[in-house]
Formats: sequence, structure tokens, C-alpha cells
Amino acid sequence: MIRKFDSSGAVVCWDSQRVLRQNAESAFASVGKPSLVPAVNHLAALTDAAKAVAGDGGLALPGLPLKYFTLDRSSTGIGVYREIRGTQENEYQFMFSVGLSESGRAVFLKQSPACPLYVGPDAINQLEAVYRESTRYLTASDLTKAVNGLLAACHGVLLRDNGSVYFLPGEFIEQYETVARELVGPRLHCWQVDLTANDKLLTTLHDNVQESLITRMEQRSAEWEELTSRGGKARSDGLQSRFEAMVEDARQIEYYEEFLQVRLDALRGALERQQAMIGMAHMELWQAQTV
Repeated sequence: MIRKFDSSGAVVCWDSQRVLRQNAESAFASVGKPSLVPAVNHLAALTDAAKAVAGDGGLALPGLPLKYFTLDRSSTGIGVYREIRGTQENEYQFMFSVGLSESGRAVFLKQSPACPLYVGPDAINQLEAVYRESTRYLTASDLTKAVNGLLAACHGVLLRDNGSVYFLPGEFIEQYETVARELVGPRLHCWQVDLTANDKLLTTLHDNVQESLITRMEQRSAEWEELTSRGGKARSDGLQSRFEAMVEDARQIEYYEEFLQVRLDALRGALERQQAMIGMAHMELWQAQTV
């Protein structure tokens, strides 16, 4: 089923950590992909600021660890709680919450009478200073999102379900290594391999290409069936995102059919059925908007 071919590749992984945003943007811009760097994570920066204030304010007591929960999605904010652990359930005692003002400053939103923290000028200035400093950095998880985006654009294929280890086709190794050189702090590893001399890796690549695409399509189908079964109507932005995802699936199928010199008929059939199902809804929505 898998024929030999003359093609290069690499196994890549990385040690993700917090990195200066400016450095990350420069690294990804060096390969023409600055848009892969996620926008400022305000919630993460607010959490850093709340932790700093709570820690310096002595809110964490022995046996009463602090927990940080996001507020309602209608706002950007973090609530700080003391966790009171019990034998049957845990209780959470509200301390204070922080958020963003209309001008974009980090501010205290509410404070419990039980909170011993004095919200005076020092605490207010500390909250804003830590928040501003934190926004200068890309979180480790956001750096991983950026690297994952780069690998997706380069037809990377996940090799391990429980870890960020990917196969990268040889023509994209230079892009990956350029980003690796430009980033200061996080280490991006790359080991070039000869697939023609490694049947096990070749088989794993073949199987994982199919498995990853089938999983994505099955998840998309399940979400679509759940929507239609309860009588829901797809919104235009939802249909557009599904359409773009199917375009990416088609690109991946076509690329690896050429790379592996095989026909991935099962994937093509599954994608065509999904395109017909969602495409019909897209047509109905377009007709309704036209009318």
C-alpha cells in the first residue's frame, strides 16, 4: 500500500515557555507568518497581576489555597477565592476580583468584607504594573499555539497523541529552523530523518495522516448533527469556518497523496460526504439571505 519515494523530512518538538512578545513576533515574521502569534492574553496577564497582589497581601493561608476563576464572558476579569476543602465538597470564599477599565487599565472590581487586603494606592499600582509587564510576554501555551499554527501551515503531522512531536516535510525544515534560531529562550528541536530507510516511521506517518483527518471530520460531523438534531440553524460565520476547515483538510489530503505516493480514497470519500452535507446548508443560507 505504501510505496518507496525520494523525500526528506524531520521529527520536531519544542520546549515551550514564556517568551517576550516582541521576540516571538520577530521570529515568526522572519518566515512571513507574524499573524500566527496570538493576540495579547489579557486574562493571563490579569491572573499574573491578581496572584502578585494576593501573594504580597498575605491572602494565602495554610490549608486555604487561593483559586483564580474567570468572570462572565461578557467581561474580561478574574475572581480570587480561598478554597475551603471538605470531606464531601469544597467551598470557595470570594476575596476580590480584577478586570479592565474602559481605558484598558487593570483595576479592582469588587472586594469581599472578609478579604484582609487593603486596596490602597500601593495595591492599585502593583496590579497595573504587573499586568502591563505580563502583556509584554507570550504565555507558554500561546507560544505552543503559534508553533502548532506554523506546523499546520507546513503540513506537519502529529506523531504522538500525548505530546507535541510532529513529522515535518523536508521542504519546510528551513522555516522551522529559522524560527528556532530567532526565538530567545524556548528551544525548538529538529531531527532530520530518511523516511526511505525508516519503514516504521513511514507507516506511522501514513496512519497518523489518515487518523488525524478522520478524527477532525468525525468531530465536525458530530457537531453538525447535534446542531441539526435540535433544530438549530447554522450561522454564516459558523458555516464559513467549517468551509475553511474542509479546505484545509482537502489541502492535507492532496499534499500527502503526492508525498506518500498513495491514494487516500477513504479520506476523499469522507470529505466529499461532509462537503455535500454542509455545502447544502450553506446554499440554503445564501438563498435565504438573497431573498
